[in-house]
Amino acid sequence: MKKSFHFLIFILILFFIFPGCKNQEEAKKADPPLINNYQAGPINLNLIVSKQKITIAEKLQLTLKAQINKDYEVEFPELIEELNEFQIRDFHYNSPKMKDKDHIEVSMEYDLEPYLSGEYTIPPLPVYFWKTEEGKEKKHQIETDEVIITVTSLLEEDYQTLMIKDIEGPLAPKSRLWIILLVIFFALLIIGAIITGLIFYFKKKEKKEITSYISAYQLAIDRLEKLVKKNLVENQQVKEFYYELSNILRKYIEERFHLKAPEQTTEEFLENLKKNTTTFGEEEKSTLITFLNHSDPVKYAKHQPADDEIQTSFNHCKNFIIQTRDDSVVLPEDQKDSLT
Repeated sequence: MKKSFHFLIFILILFFIFPGCKNQEEAKKADPPLINNYQAGPINLNLIVSKQKITIAEKLQLTLKAQINKDYEVEFPELIEELNEFQIRDFHYNSPKMKDKDHIEVSMEYDLEPYLSGEYTIPPLPVYFWKTEEGKEKKHQIETDEVIITVTSLLEEDYQTLMIKDIEGPLAPKSRLWIILLVIFFALLIIGAIITGLIFYFKKKEKKEITSYISAYQLAIDRLEKLVKKNLVENQQVKEFYYELSNILRKYIEERFHLKAPEQTTEEFLENLKKNTTTFGEEEKSTLITFLNHSDPVKYAKHQPADDEIQTSFNHCKNFIIQTRDDSVVLPEDQKDSLT
């Protein structure tokens, strides 16, 4: 009897939810994102626009994504407040990541919001790139095409033709049976939701009680040991070694101090580090700055460090983790294999 009741509730929920999901899928198919691809020498550039037709209440996401040889650097356009008829509500730079041993991927995301309804143009956007060893003075340019965006009003197109009808006469009283059935239906629905919620709550509580935890310090040390076992340096994958070493340190700072270090560029992190007078001591700041100054030339330039430099960088990372050890800061042990 209890299983039949739960099955009935499940069918009713699907009845109300499924049409909504289907409509969302149809909407995505009807208005897919626009993706334009551009190629120039060593760079492959993608312009991605989430929609070409939006309402005045929606936001538009514009993404510039570049894949380029690791010996090059990329600079995206500086869009501060406005882009023609769109207001820039937010923008986010994604740090470089390795696509393969010879290429990196960088991207910039912009959240745009229209001022008024109408048809507007996103102008061509220039992206600059240059070979690291030659410097920015010898930069090259690749440019996107303009994109037409249609912004519609929230009002119906024929709202001016609406007419107010005369008041109709009083309706004859109808049977109240449907009201009783409706009340019973919603009562069963509420009871089923309460029962489901209680089951979910107790299962979650039980799962939480058996979850084991590990300190942020031990988690970082385990990741360093895992990195050493990969033998990246012995296999001439020095740049990949520095990328993973830097990610371990940034992840540790996020988990230990709740600072969004993985989402910041090195310049942003160093600037915030100078302003921070409470989280880190002078010795810890010095260790961080020394590590970043060693690792960035290897990650983003053609610097090939000697074995003793590699060992020094590893020691700086490990020393910082040891200096800031606090075993009271714990996380679920299932994050142990995470290196993102």
